[in-house]
Amino acid sequence: MRRVLLALVTLLGLSACGTDSAPEQGRITGEAFYREKILLPPGAELLVTLEDVSRADAPSSLITEHRQSLDSPPPYAFELTYPTESIEPRARYALRAKIFVGDALRFITDTHVDPFAESSEGVEPQPVRLLMVGVNRSAPELAPTPRNALGGLWQVTRLNGEVLEESERVVTLRFDGSPLRVSGFSGCNQYSGGATEKDDSLAFGQLMSTMMACDESRMLLEKRFLGLLDQVARFSISDDTLSLLDADGAVLILASPQ
Repeated sequence: MRRVLLALVTLLGLSACGTDSAPEQGRITGEAFYREKILLPPGAELLVTLEDVSRADAPSSLITEHRQSLDSPPPYAFELTYPTESIEPRARYALRAKIFVGDALRFITDTHVDPFAESSEGVEPQPVRLLMVGVNRSAPELAPTPRNALGGLWQVTRLNGEVLEESERVVTLRFDGSPLRVSGFSGCNQYSGGATEKDDSLAFGQLMSTMMACDESRMLLEKRFLGLLDQVARFSISDDTLSLLDADGAVLILASPQ
């Protein structure tokens, strides 16, 4: 009798294990494209990522990604699946697209796209269109950025792909001196410190700042800006726009000369 009961318990346990379902998957569809009238060389690859960008003072965290080889002109249709349990209603997310040729980054999205911004909780996001722009530093036929091009005052216009409102366009960067120094206004306080530049690489050292207190919106703006500065690894200048990028080539900060 005991053996029979033991067998029944074992069967019930196996049955319960068999009913465990895989995590529910959501789906994001869309297309990535660029406007330049060029064809990509063989070996080009599209990478689309879904990232959690809720923390302004820390790098984004990857939720899922999609890769595909490219052998035709744009647009490039894609489908991204993700575990729905990883999406929090109050969090901020970014959908990004990049095109690589070998190890060289050739195109990247430079605006913030949240696929869940216009959808209700539990509702599958609408199809998304991701516009990519060329990365000049990856193109060997283009002239390198002049070494002294960083000099002068720059006004920040975008943070992590989001366009700053007119009232927020007070954040500045000033580069001067040798060795290179950086200073400016971070939204609430003045800051200054050292920076290291070599070719297209750029890294900021420890920054000192005044200790003024401002309203919550200005404090949040300052926190976002300084957090992104910590992630900067490269820069490029094209059409009077300064782009500060992370080590993967994602655009963190855009600024215009003043």
